Order: sequence, then C-alpha cells, then structure tokens
Amino acid sequence: MKRIGIYPRKSVFRDNSESVSVQVKLCKEYSRIIFPSEDIEFSVYDKDEGFSGKNTNRPSYQEMICDVRNNLLDAVIVYKLYIRACLR
Repeated sequence: MKRIGIYPRKSVFRDNSESVSVQVKLCKEYSRIIFPSEDIEFSVYDKDEGFSGKNTNRPSYQEMICDVRNNLLDAVIVYKLYIRACLR
C-alpha cells in the first residue's frame, strides 16, 4: 500500500489558479498513473487556503511535515510549484 500525501494550495493572490478540489482530483489521477499496480491510501492536507505561501507555519503544512518526519507517507504530491527567481 502506497501512502501518498496531497498538498493543494489556493493562492490568495490569484483568481485564475485551480480550485483545491480540482488539484486533489488531478493529483489522485496522476498518482494512479505513476503507481498503476499499487493500492493507494491518500491523505489530503487542504486546510491552508488563505494562508500566505511565504508562511511555513500553516496548519496543514505542519501536519504534513510531521507525517513525513514520522514516516507516515511514501510520497507527497502537489499540483504545481511556482518558483520565482531573482536574477542579478
């Protein structure tokens, strides 16, 4: 059994980002593609809507990190990561 954490995020600054429910659905579909012959148990960490991404003291994020540290998850999947780089 694969234990997969899904961490959806809805930016407070973007109206065009995917909803949390759509992100969870797409992450589950992707998980079944990369682990086609595995039974999968999902944990969804979705209570952080409205928190800034700059703040790591978000309830669901902290819960997920705790589960990772306690080896309760085999993988964590997120819909997209936005990385802004500063070029000098």
